[in-house]
Amino acid sequence: MADVTILDQSEFLTFPTPNQAVTMAAVTYQAGILPPRTVYLDKAKLTDETLAAAIKNDIALAGKPTTRTLRIP
Repeated sequence: MADVTILDQSEFLTFPTPNQAVTMAAVTYQAGILPPRTVYLDKAKLTDETLAAAIKNDIALAGKPTTRTLRIP
């Protein structure tokens, strides 16, 4: 279990199809030594449980190394 600090939460409209507006929530958080990150969720489905699951998944993705070291002779 990790302590996560919610730094900001804002809402915005998206239109997945014409004439269909969906209110999304952008939640910026910080956990451990990770830099601040943002997850995006449908506001209608936003609960503490769905937010915790989204952050847990995002932390798992952030923990995977995407860099590599190249040795130059």
